Amino acid sequence: MELKMAVIRKDETKTDYDEVLQWITNFYDTVKKNYTDVIHNHLDIAVNEIVRRTFRNGYCYFFAHMLKNAFDGRGGVFMTVPFGHFVWKDIDGTCYDVEGIYDPKVCDAFYLIPEEYVRSKLPNYFNSFRHAEIPGTKLDVPNKEEIINMIKEYCAYCNEEYDSYIEEYFYF
Repeated sequence: MELKMAVIRKDETKTDYDEVLQWITNFYDTVKKNYTDVIHNHLDIAVNEIVRRTFRNGYCYFFAHMLKNAFDGRGGVFMTVPFGHFVWKDIDGTCYDVEGIYDPKVCDAFYLIPEEYVRSKLPNYFNSFRHAEIPGTKLDVPNKEEIINMIKEYCAYCNEEYDSYIEEYFYF
């Protein structure tokens, strides 16, 4: 699997992109190795897509934490707004997800909000990650207005201008 590469910045907080991207590649390789006996045809494509879809559809939060833990707890986990996609942001500001480097500008993310902030304002938001697959579990997830209010409060807290166009993304 070929992962996205970034322009290397020259500053004292630069981290080793190759080290992080190699960890993600090793993760894919381990999954492939574990399923070699099960899937014979198109193994690379099938397993890579299974892993990618899994961690892009509901489990991105856990992958972000796997990266944070794999790299000694440095950096932080952030929610991309308006997508609700979680990424790990390393100490040099580079964001990563299961596909490699996640560039918020290229991906049209308006804001990166720290997990701790989201948790302090919308604690029920995280219930859907733990209980989404359990039949009969009642999910108490925030509604559109609660999420938008959290984003507005975060912008005020950071002295960032709130872009009301973001509300077009929330159609539920």
